[in-house]
Amino acid sequence: MTIKKPLDMLTGLAILAVSLFLLTVGFALPEQGPDALGPRFFPLLLTGSMTVLSLAVILQSIDFSGKFQKGTAGRSEKNDPVAVKMQWAFVAFLGAYILLLPVLGYSFATFGFCFITMVLLGPKDKKSLCIDALMAAATSAALTYIFGHLLHLFLP
Repeated sequence: MTIKKPLDMLTGLAILAVSLFLLTVGFALPEQGPDALGPRFFPLLLTGSMTVLSLAVILQSIDFSGKFQKGTAGRSEKNDPVAVKMQWAFVAFLGAYILLLPVLGYSFATFGFCFITMVLLGPKDKKSLCIDALMAAATSAALTYIFGHLLHLFLP
């Protein structure tokens, strides 16, 4: 067993520590509230998800096969200018999404963010653009329905 991505391992461990602390805080919240789910449902759901995902990052950073050669992990990704541009573009789109939420409203801003992100990360042919638009519309509609109508949460 070898750690093939030490930075991922450290990140996973840090997020695991934070999520375990937040889980203890979440369990201290009262169980019952005016809603059927109670006030601690969403904090526990979020921190539980963080815990599971941090464990996944930790496990992915470990090579269990024994075939890993030290010093070869991530070299092609670190200095790849296309990957760096895509990462900064994603950060810019996320910032624009946050700024446009109050202006456009949740449904339209979410559709735009999902569509642009899918186009940025996926193939660029005409068929993929149509699929991206349909998936962005379905995602936006599903999130609006679930959070706005079923859970009665305020959406900007």
